Amino acid sequence: MGRTASRRRRGFTLLELLITLALVSLVAAFAVPAYYAQPSVTLDNAARLLARDLRAAQNRAAGMGREVEFRFLDAGDGYEAVDESGHYLRDPGGGGAFVRRYSRDAVFEGVQLYCMDLRRGEALRFDTQGFVDRGARFLLSYGGEERLVEIAPGNGFLEVIGLGGGWVDDGR
Repeated sequence: MGRTASRRRRGFTLLELLITLALVSLVAAFAVPAYYAQPSVTLDNAARLLARDLRAAQNRAAGMGREVEFRFLDAGDGYEAVDESGHYLRDPGGGGAFVRRYSRDAVFEGVQLYCMDLRRGEALRFDTQGFVDRGARFLLSYGGEERLVEIAPGNGFLEVIGLGGGWVDDGR
C-alpha cells in the first residue's frame, strides 16, 4: 500500500470551502431582501411591532404611575410615545427616544398607518394604572395589503387582525 493509500483525503480544501461560502453568500444576498420585500411579511412585522409598542407604553404608564400619550405622526408615517410631562419614553427595543417613523426605517419604508377612531392630532392615552382612555383601531397598509390592530377600551386588550390565523395579546 505505499504512500498514496495512506494519504486519503479527510476533508475539504481551503479553496473548496471558499467557493462554497461564496455561493451561499450570493444566494443569501438575493433571497433575504426578496423575502422582506413581500408586503405580507412587512405588514405582519409592522403590526406586531405596533401591538408590542402599545403594550410597552401601557406597561410604562402603570410602572411609572404617570399618564402616557401614544401619538400618531402626520401622513401615516408612524408614532411616538411621551409621558405626561412631554418627555419621550425610551424605546423598548433598546434604542433612544420612542419614535417609529416608517419613512426613515428601511424595513418599513412605505407602510402607512391610519387611526380609524382618532381625529387628526388626537392621542391614545394610558392613565397612571395603564388603562386606555378609549378603544381604537389602527389600519396598516402596504403594497395593496392591510392589517388591523385593535385596542379595547379600559383594559387595553390588543388584537391584530389579518395575520395568518390572527394574533391576540392576552396581556401576559
